[in-house]
Amino acid sequence: MIILAVAVIALAGPPAGAIPLVRAVSPAVGAEIAAGKIQIKVTFDQPMRASWSFVMRDPASYPDCAKTPVQSADGRTFTLDCTVEAGKDYWIGFNSERFKGFQSLDGVAAKPAMVRFSAH
Repeated sequence: MIILAVAVIALAGPPAGAIPLVRAVSPAVGAEIAAGKIQIKVTFDQPMRASWSFVMRDPASYPDCAKTPVQSADGRTFTLDCTVEAGKDYWIGFNSERFKGFQSLDGVAAKPAMVRFSAH
C-alpha cells in the first residue's frame, strides 16, 4: 500500500501553485560544444504555459537565436535554435527578477536559472 501511494504522488507532479524548477538544460552547464548550429533546451519539472523568457546577460555572451522556441507536447521542454561561434563563452538565463515569461499552467513564474557554456 505504501509503495502504491508513493507512486501515485510521483505521477501527480508538483502541487498546484508550486514554483516551477529547471530540471535539465542542454548544452549542460560548463559544456564545451562545437561551433555552428545548436539547440538550446530547457526542461522544467511541470507543464508550462506557452510563454518564455530566454534572458541575455549581455549582448556579447548571447548566441544568435531564433525568436521563438518550440514547446514539447508535454509542455515541459522548450527548444530554441541558435548558432554559436568558436572561441566564445555563452550565458543564457531562463527567467530573471525582471523577466518572468516561463510560467506554470497556474501562472507561477519559474525560479530563475542560468547556463554557461563555450564553443570551440
